[in-house]
Amino acid sequence: MENKTVHEPSPEEAKDALESHWKSIYSGLAEKLKDNIEEDEVGVDLAEDILKSMKRIQGALKQLDEAFSAAEIAEGELLGIDSIGHKNPAGLREIEINVSQGMLNISALSLTPAVKAGTVKLGEQMIITLPDDNTFTTTVSSPGNRLAERGMIGRFFEQEKIEPYSVVYLEETKRGHWLLYGPNSSRHEQKIHFLLQELDDAVVDVRIDKSTGTQQTKLRGREVVIRIDWHKAGKDMNDTVIHESSFADAFVELISKLRETYGSAVLYRLSMIETGRGPLVTKTPQSSYLYSKDQAPYAHKEIKGAPGYYALTHSESREKMKWIERLRKELGIPEGAITVTTAKE
Repeated sequence: MENKTVHEPSPEEAKDALESHWKSIYSGLAEKLKDNIEEDEVGVDLAEDILKSMKRIQGALKQLDEAFSAAEIAEGELLGIDSIGHKNPAGLREIEINVSQGMLNISALSLTPAVKAGTVKLGEQMIITLPDDNTFTTTVSSPGNRLAERGMIGRFFEQEKIEPYSVVYLEETKRGHWLLYGPNSSRHEQKIHFLLQELDDAVVDVRIDKSTGTQQTKLRGREVVIRIDWHKAGKDMNDTVIHESSFADAFVELISKLRETYGSAVLYRLSMIETGRGPLVTKTPQSSYLYSKDQAPYAHKEIKGAPGYYALTHSESREKMKWIERLRKELGIPEGAITVTTAKE
């Protein structure tokens, strides 16, 4: 006797088959209703039967969708798949989502852990921009705490070549506006650069706990000291000494002190210095420092005492040293008048 291979339908195929079955029933009822219309009057019994049938169809589909969502979430919990949400220093939200096979199958992103943590709320509207600059509006919907929009999510999965168990990122750029990008996105590379920059401005502090004998290691800020010798610069003034825990803050404070001494013309001259990521100083950071692919600007800070003017800070310490040398030459300040040192706090 010949053995026959039996095809076991996937959850998606089963759901599609059931939906098709109920739709065929509904279609038959609709035809029956049409055939029984006489002089624009419909039999009351027939109308009630159709209404009850439609309600049963809706209830069955809702139960099926909830079961399918529960199975998808259970798969994520079993494999340690979830979304992690938190706020960055600017108070904007960031969510990491581990994409399951179930999410890929139905072109959906589930935010259940982020909803449970209060990072996002059920029913919340989200305006999301994809790496190709297409933007769409969606909501966090029930069941499944998923993004309601699926077409654009499927497009994102395809364009970014998202695979099962890949991590994708939702990053809020301003309240209610988000970037969605994958692990191969240039925005992800930019965030890695930010982390490397923070490490570059840090030192390792190792301590031994005498009571337990265990080693404790943590990163501490590296104090940056910038000294301006005004006498060397031709000014009859006492030295200015800038102490900051990060090079970015010290760099922006240096520009502020130079503006105080030489006037606002300094800002214009520094705006003429190109860095490869935009001018050193600008009044339009959202366009001048735009990280083109993902529409996210490079890191920058407002210059104290000069409202509306911003200095670029997206660089490693070594690069900031070169920028200081360039601005010194641009402003005609003698060599040795500006010195930079770093030390543990």
